[in-house]
Amino acid sequence: MSVDGTWIVQIKGPTGDQQGTAELKSSGTDLNGTWSTMGMTLDITEGSIDGNTGKWVAELTKPISIVSRFTVTFDGDTLTGEVAVGSFGTHPLTGQRQ
Repeated sequence: MSVDGTWIVQIKGPTGDQQGTAELKSSGTDLNGTWSTMGMTLDITEGSIDGNTGKWVAELTKPISIVSRFTVTFDGDTLTGEVAVGSFGTHPLTGQRQ
């Protein structure tokens, strides 16, 4: 199953929903691309695909360092999962391929 493309992602956070865009490109078990949110675009690192499960990291370095670790399950043009955001906890997410 191809996960390549543009994904609009909604994160259910404690201060309300946050939206982001994942531009994903897979090659074998590697997953690359960018994560864009709140006017910032971050490179995806540590990306991997195992079956229909994807994982990646997006690290904000300024104005403070926050590492977001995504774990998602792809199902056609939808995804579900969670993101662990540094010391701010883990939050559920959903997404749709555009």
